[in-house]
Amino acid sequence: MGVDSLGYVGLRVSETTEWANLLEGVFGMEARPGEGSNAIDYRPDDHHHRFTLYPPKRIVSQLSAGKLQRGGQA
Repeated sequence: MGVDSLGYVGLRVSETTEWANLLEGVFGMEARPGEGSNAIDYRPDDHHHRFTLYPPKRIVSQLSAGKLQRGGQA
C-alpha cells in the first residue's frame, strides 16, 4: 500500500532561517506567517499550505511566558 495523497507536514525545527531558505529559495514555496502564531505555513501549490514550521518547544514556552529577549536569548 502506497501514499495516495499528502495533506500537510508539520516540523518542529531549531534552525527556522535555514529551513525558510530551503523552502522559499530552493523549492519556491510561499511563506504564510500566521497572526498570533509562532508557526509559519508554506504553500507550493494552490492549497492554503502543505508545510508548517514550528519553533522548538523551549522557545515557544519562553515566548508564552514573556521571557524571550531579542536575538533569541532568555
